[in-house]
Amino acid sequence: MPGNKPERRIGSVSGSLSNGGPGQALENDQEQGELDFFNDVFPLLLKDMQYVFYTTQATKLYGNSYAHLLGEMLVRLGAEATENLIVNDCPGIELFRWENIA
Repeated sequence: MPGNKPERRIGSVSGSLSNGGPGQALENDQEQGELDFFNDVFPLLLKDMQYVFYTTQATKLYGNSYAHLLGEMLVRLGAEATENLIVNDCPGIELFRWENIA
């Protein structure tokens, strides 16, 4: 009908970053129906923030190619492996801390 907009349901991404990928997230959404910010959204937001933080530092220190390679690794790693990579293999790059993003 004119003027009536169809109801849209916005899907969610749920679960941790390391358990099942996008297909699993859609299944979970259909089963759960609701988002929990701290369990479903915040881990993804945090991972995105870390990605930008680390690749920005890498670009400034080592250039675009290094930053691109680091970014490729970061999207595949969990939190502990990311921290180990930064500490052991990325000299000069600070660890992500809330205090460092101001």
